[in-house]
Amino acid sequence: MEAVKYLVRGADQREYGPVELPMVRQWLQEGRLNAASLVRRADNPEWRAVGTIPELADVVIPPPVMVAPAAVAAAPPTAAAGPRVSGLAVGSLVAGLLTPCTLGLSGLLGVALGVAALVKLRREPGRWWGRGLAVAGLAVSLALGLVMLIFLLAVGLPNLYRARETAQRNACLNHLRQIDAAKEQWVRENKQRGAEAPTWEDLVGPGKFFQEKPVCPAGGTYTIGDMMTEPTCSIPTHTLRYPITRRPPR
Repeated sequence: MEAVKYLVRGADQREYGPVELPMVRQWLQEGRLNAASLVRRADNPEWRAVGTIPELADVVIPPPVMVAPAAVAAAPPTAAAGPRVSGLAVGSLVAGLLTPCTLGLSGLLGVALGVAALVKLRREPGRWWGRGLAVAGLAVSLALGLVMLIFLLAVGLPNLYRARETAQRNACLNHLRQIDAAKEQWVRENKQRGAEAPTWEDLVGPGKFFQEKPVCPAGGTYTIGDMMTEPTCSIPTHTLRYPITRRPPR
């Protein structure tokens, strides 16, 4: 009886044989084939795995266990990290609370940070949280900033007005002293008596004591007066503090 022969399909998809069963067994022992290798009888077109042939069961090495892709896909996904608090929102609230300490300067920063935080939270809603902090920072910054603005205006405006008033008064007194000195010089040059009083035409003009008529910075009106009285301004607080006593020149 003729021995059964087999054709073997190698890993390179080429067919080898026909060979008898002992040769197939030898290839299995040498590692050239494994349980998943395909063989068929020379008289049968159906290909079978080597591991399904009972005559070779004693030398067949079972294939390695492979993890099915479905099992990998079924593994639970790693939990995603939750949203983080927005540093801009926290900074807005902190800057707003520091507004009184910085005389309102940090309030401007708090408003800017609060607006930036709200814009960022709107663009990336799932990544950041802190809308309440941003709104609170905006509210605190605006409220305390407004309070500080009112406080600064209440303190600064009167001081500014007083400084302006003092500067105008000092300039006016300087003008009165200059008018008084010009009046004395006019009396000496023209050998007038104390009852005489110069006019502005006598004191103002080319080659005279003033090139232009002095003007009170606060809008007052000057009165020259005679030699027995000092020049005055129509504003009550703009007066020379020292008494002037003059006698007619000899």
